[in-house]
Amino acid sequence: MPEFKATDASTHRLLAALILLTTCGCTSGTVSVQPSSAKGITSFEIQGIAGAIGVDTIALRLLFGANLTSLVPTIVHEGASISPASGIAQDFANPIVYTVTAADGSTKTYAVTVTTTAAPSSAKNITSFELMSVAGTIGVDTIAVTLPAGTAVTSLVPAIAHEGASISPASGVAQDFSSPVSYTVTAADGSTKVYAVAVSAGSAAITTTVSASATPTSVAYKGTADITWSSTNSTSCTSAPGGISGPAGTYTTPPLTTTTSYVITCARNSGVTLPSFCDFYRTGRPLGAALDMGAIEGP
Repeated sequence: MPEFKATDASTHRLLAALILLTTCGCTSGTVSVQPSSAKGITSFEIQGIAGAIGVDTIALRLLFGANLTSLVPTIVHEGASISPASGIAQDFANPIVYTVTAADGSTKTYAVTVTTTAAPSSAKNITSFELMSVAGTIGVDTIAVTLPAGTAVTSLVPAIAHEGASISPASGVAQDFSSPVSYTVTAADGSTKVYAVAVSAGSAAITTTVSASATPTSVAYKGTADITWSSTNSTSCTSAPGGISGPAGTYTTPPLTTTTSYVITCARNSGVTLPSFCDFYRTGRPLGAALDMGAIEGP
């Protein structure tokens, strides 16, 4: 290439023009950006409950009692727009179709289904009630428990099994069962049922006894004898033939003209005759056997 040597100002201007022409001789072009095709729902909530998002479905379950006919969803999505829009009330009694439109105009649809949880259960029964391992008899709204004789009932701890959400008083908490105690079972739906629990303890066995002796043990014709008796756990005693009364004492028979047997029966203050030792007295035999009151001698 020939070598040029700048010698004056005009030469400098010529070189600058050549450089400018060389620089501006390139071909210019335009870079274009394609619109996005992104179009998806990334979040779908109603009443603070998030829906489960599938490929083209969204499922959401609300609490029982929710009014499906007017629900306002909060939606987050990719793309240019969504229809129906977020924040607009919809009737979800049936599935709703949401359409997301991308920046490039393409679309994607989601079928949104909203349901509710099942109705709370109304079950509220006591199924088992035990005291001291003794099972109670459960009726429609009563429970009866019979404990061994002599059991103190002022502080007993029940073991209770029940349906429903809760019971009050709770199982395992000591109660005074001197009088019936009310137990309230609450179902999951809030309804309640009350049981009256009655506890009884059989009375301790009480034995009434009687003992007696006759003096003399052998009498003459038209003679008399004294019967002396005493009793335990009794307030009154009677005899057949009559004559004896009270829980203890001595009774003189009338003149005896024939062989006579006396049966003594004693009772508690309830007035109920209890099984007792009823001694028969006949003169001339050991006490406790059948004794003849008067092996009568002839006149």
